[in-house]
Amino acid sequence: MSNTKFWKPAYQLFKPEEPLNKPEDLRDFYVQRANSPVDSLITSLEMEDDPAKFLLAGHRGGGKTTELRWLQQQLIITSKVVTLTNNLNKNKI
Repeated sequence: MSNTKFWKPAYQLFKPEEPLNKPEDLRDFYVQRANSPVDSLITSLEMEDDPAKFLLAGHRGGGKTTELRWLQQQLIITSKVVTLTNNLNKNKI
């Protein structure tokens, strides 16, 4: 008997093309990477009195949205977070 029955449920839950959107998913599955920009963004936002703008760039599936969702969760108590989504380029090659 193979391990397919054991791994299939986990495999079906793993969708790297989708960000962790729900707070409970972030709590349960987020892993901070060594190169995560979240801590430096929080520091920059706390130091700045004027509105600030930042650009996160990277390939599709690189974790940009997940990092921003984590940042949102860290700032939810002290800040108002506005989320804008651009779906114009989705699913284009």
